[in-house]
Amino acid sequence: MDKCYKREQARYNQYYHTALIIAAMNMILQSSKIEIKGIETKLLLKSNPDRELTPDLILESKGQSPQYYVVEIKTSLPYEKEQLSKKLIELKKYCGEQILARNHRITFKPRLILICETSDLVRVIEEIKGKHEEYKDCNMIILEWSQKLSVKQNTDVIFIRSHYGDKNDLIYKMFKEGREVDVSMLDIQISEQGKLLPMKPPLSYMLTFLWSIIFPQNAEKTEEGLISKISINETVEIIRKQYGYFFDLGEWTDKSVKKDWIREAMQILHLLKLAEPLDKKASYAADEFKIKLDKINKKDLKEYFIQKICEERKRSEIEKKRRLTKGLKRLDEFF
Repeated sequence: MDKCYKREQARYNQYYHTALIIAAMNMILQSSKIEIKGIETKLLLKSNPDRELTPDLILESKGQSPQYYVVEIKTSLPYEKEQLSKKLIELKKYCGEQILARNHRITFKPRLILICETSDLVRVIEEIKGKHEEYKDCNMIILEWSQKLSVKQNTDVIFIRSHYGDKNDLIYKMFKEGREVDVSMLDIQISEQGKLLPMKPPLSYMLTFLWSIIFPQNAEKTEEGLISKISINETVEIIRKQYGYFFDLGEWTDKSVKKDWIREAMQILHLLKLAEPLDKKASYAADEFKIKLDKINKKDLKEYFIQKICEERKRSEIEKKRRLTKGLKRLDEFF
């Protein structure tokens, strides 16, 4: 259970911090000659078209001869040297000419940007410098990121600064002195102004988002308590129109809010007896649900849902083992 809890909490935090960094990058780039072109865009390696790549971001410099960048955001990296080396060597897959999967006419050779947390920075640069020959074709730029309290603004900020790479590059120069963005301006927190990016959130994040923002919108007091009735299709449209962030990147971003994201969340809520299908016969295949909002009286929904997800997974594992044991026992009796 403890391992599950730590793993789910790490997934939640990784998604949240990745979203914060993307939103901060977007705010900084708005007044520059570089723009975000894609988020989790599917690419193919030209030398091996069967190999699919999915960087966190694609950036493009504006002009007749644009420079492309693929960006990998690492909110945390292994401390142990061998594990760190394995993690970084995976980045070499981006060091070559690439093809946009949805439009094979678009090919480009990007520069690689690695954004890593401040505490990992020194180890990462030492590793890259120590294996310069292996990474020389990547034209790599390394940026550090951190979330900290700004002395000037007395508020939480995302701080990004360049530390390694071609000092004449536009991105390197832009972040050379370090840039700060007020977290409260990024609309990523789970709130009425909160946004979802076109990358699948962890289940605990999706549940917290739905319960905090979407379900209360049409809640009504009834004899059963505070009830919200939703349909999966309508929920998808509400998120796309009101809470979608970067959903208008055209062919460069082939992800949006998916029905499967919502359906997976509803299945968990059904198992937890927090929701039930309006059509009792439909069960997990249902598209419309009744949500029992006053069944949870928890301030920290994130912790609540992580705990419940882990409990449900443990219960499911125990049930699978029980069925397997029962099946083996019948098999023994048969022989």
